[in-house]
Amino acid sequence: MPVGQAMTARVLLSGGIDSALCLVLALRSNRDVEAVAIDYGQRHAVPELASAVLIAQVLSVPLSIVRGVSVASGALTGEEGDLDSSGAVIPGRNKALLRVAGWHGGRASEVWIGATADDFESFEDCRRGYFDALELEWGLAIRSPLVVKTKAEIVAMFHEHGASNLLPYTHSCYQGGRLACGFCGACRGRAQAFYSIGLKDPGAYENRALLSPCEFCGADPGVRCHHPSHGWTAPHKGRAARCG
Repeated sequence: MPVGQAMTARVLLSGGIDSALCLVLALRSNRDVEAVAIDYGQRHAVPELASAVLIAQVLSVPLSIVRGVSVASGALTGEEGDLDSSGAVIPGRNKALLRVAGWHGGRASEVWIGATADDFESFEDCRRGYFDALELEWGLAIRSPLVVKTKAEIVAMFHEHGASNLLPYTHSCYQGGRLACGFCGACRGRAQAFYSIGLKDPGAYENRALLSPCEFCGADPGVRCHHPSHGWTAPHKGRAARCG
């Protein structure tokens, strides 16, 4: 690193629970920390960026919002498509976002990303091997402290690190509404994580009944069914029974 260059740790902050915890961990490891939130045309940009702003303000971390970043098209950047985990895949997205974070406003000493163990199967660009290859290509350290952690473990870590006050500000929904839908891939994973460790999710949802199993048919948290209190939609995938 050239003499005089600041040792800046830059965190990709999406406003979700994974990146929020990354920011907490970066602050514990570094004196000079910045956050970068990116608008790449995602349908949930408005609530996502708003959450990033709130989290950065609570933690007193400088935040840059970068707009107009080009990535491949997919369900997250369009009006149609399945928003489960596999439908949310946009090949090369994380490489584009990491590149922006690494060099926005000057080269960072390291970039942090909230990739998790739950992302491993569907997202090639959330795997540690992918980040190792980018480190060699760019000569830039990429930190992924949650890459072996499940969503449930990450939720528990907020409490372990005294950061549970941040959880109400996080937003994990792909749909793009002001309130989280409760049933897209991101919401479903979050709902199941909180429920599995017996904690109440303080996030803002359109229908909080989706955060618990359906009392009529036992549908998992985040899964809509035919009972009015639990989403009133199409039958569960792989289920023949209906509620009510």
